[in-house]
Amino acid sequence: MGSFVPRYIHFPTLQVDKRKQQVFARLFSDALTHLGGGIPRVQYACPYPRHEFLHYLVEHHHVLVHGSNRSDIEVLEPRAESDNAGRVIYAVFAASDGIWSMFFAILDRKPYSFSVNNGCRREPDGKVYYFSTSTLHDQPWTDGMMYILPRDPFKQVPDVDGNPTDQWMSRLVVRPLAKLGVTPADFPFLQEVQYHDHP
Repeated sequence: MGSFVPRYIHFPTLQVDKRKQQVFARLFSDALTHLGGGIPRVQYACPYPRHEFLHYLVEHHHVLVHGSNRSDIEVLEPRAESDNAGRVIYAVFAASDGIWSMFFAILDRKPYSFSVNNGCRREPDGKVYYFSTSTLHDQPWTDGMMYILPRDPFKQVPDVDGNPTDQWMSRLVVRPLAKLGVTPADFPFLQEVQYHDHP
């Protein structure tokens, strides 16, 4: 990765007020009671940012989120992936942070040859992120899907020092509870993504 130096983005702790909580609770409840087949899709007809909705769900509904380019996932199956410390683990990965996970939903993962650097850590007054990609594709963005997952099958992944992180893993197959469509415009740090040399 050469001399890549992350440009850290500080994001203060989100405060979702009671009015928003009521709207978000209704949206999630409506999705869960949907009687159609497949994974129910949240019909997001409200003016509030989608990352605030995801933050509310993680904080109040014992769920995690998983971002993907695919909109047709019915179950998530374990596969070999690198965790936040670079350890290869055979698992389903999810996050307790909607912004971090949304990056993977809107980053176009077509078969371009590129690498990705990213991170998220907790601080007393909020979160710190960084996002970087080596793709030469001018606009490596696409519409994506956020999958809302039950937290019970997952365990929190520690960092190299043993501290808890916002990354979680499950050794089991996981069926999403619901899903939420997102676009690149929903990602609050789209203009903050760095570019680095391909290794």
